[in-house]
Amino acid sequence: MNWNKSITSHLFFNVSYSATAYSLENATAHYNCTYNGLPKWELNYTFNNDSSYFINWSFLEFWYIYPIYWSSYDLLCADNISKYDENSAGTLSENGVFGKYIVQNDTIIDTSNPDHNGVYSLKLTSFNCIYDMTTYLHFKNSHSWPTNGFMLGDNVSISLNVQDHDGKPVSDGMANSSLFLPNGTRFDIWYLSDSEGIIDDTFNVTSYDFNDSNIFNSTFLSEKGSYTIGFFWKNGTAVGCKKSIFYLSDYDFNI
Repeated sequence: MNWNKSITSHLFFNVSYSATAYSLENATAHYNCTYNGLPKWELNYTFNNDSSYFINWSFLEFWYIYPIYWSSYDLLCADNISKYDENSAGTLSENGVFGKYIVQNDTIIDTSNPDHNGVYSLKLTSFNCIYDMTTYLHFKNSHSWPTNGFMLGDNVSISLNVQDHDGKPVSDGMANSSLFLPNGTRFDIWYLSDSEGIIDDTFNVTSYDFNDSNIFNSTFLSEKGSYTIGFFWKNGTAVGCKKSIFYLSDYDFNI
């Protein structure tokens, strides 16, 4: 520091300042889906008040960072009490593609757990990425006649279209499908997967055709009624889960 020493030759001063230090840590993520509903996520972070991070530092807050298309709705603290505050949810301003939820010091301290240590769980929902599903009468190894009504002797194939939260095709992901019998039992013999989605820029979807394989062969299963196909798609941060119904009947005519 330089100053006019002709005025004063001795200058004493004190400086104090505050600083915030950040540490990037991991949280575990779990999701749960029901057909045709919004996927639900849980981000679990274990807070440790005795961590070496807090030597010579006072805990201020921690942030959950998650995709912008997730929406938080509850916070379960270490004492298993819900303390969600909608004003703590926002957007990470640095890039605008992530959301954040801030858990502040007073939320941590205001728990019945004396040392405040334990798991803090943020609960969220996300966009259901399945756009539409189609069943086909599978004839001569090609898709023909999209329909949800079939007769005894028919084979059924399927396709799935996936779209992200912005109405755009997804670039990767795994699609699965399962068949459920009229009594609701999953028929594990027929289970199809497809990881080779094809981007359709005309309709802004990524399409999966499951290699034109049959999800249902009515010469093998002849029980009439309504069958359900459960579709599931995921790519790590986005999920889709929906179901469609088709009907199996027989020919009935009078002469």
